[in-house]
Amino acid sequence: MTNNAVRKTEKKLRNYVKKNPGVIDERYRELYKGVVVAKVTEARKLKRAAEKAESLKNKNMSSEQVLDMHHKENAGKNAEKEKLAVIKAEQDKISAVQKEKDNKEYKEFYDKVLQPAIAKHIILSIVEHSENQKFENSKQTKSK
Repeated sequence: MTNNAVRKTEKKLRNYVKKNPGVIDERYRELYKGVVVAKVTEARKLKRAAEKAESLKNKNMSSEQVLDMHHKENAGKNAEKEKLAVIKAEQDKISAVQKEKDNKEYKEFYDKVLQPAIAKHIILSIVEHSENQKFENSKQTKSK
């Protein structure tokens, strides 16, 4: 709905165009500017009224209504967070299974390959050491 000021300025412009068709002079621009200013003023007035009504509505809300409003505003964010949490849980589960599998493979490798190799190395070093001692003992007894 338009108010009286907008209707009056539009009527003045319409009458001027009707009396002076095709003439765009200083008076036409002045009337046209008046129409624009009236429409902008009306729009600002409507915007202020809407903001005031919203403010009044928010002021009269109960705490539960405020919570519901904020919950609805954040519903998208909350859903996204929950979705990301589910995805992360699945990824953690997959990585745990992969780690367990890797550990099992490493344990099998250790039991079958590394441990016997280490044991063999230890035994060989013990044997070598004992042979060196025997050789040194025999050298010492010969030199005496």
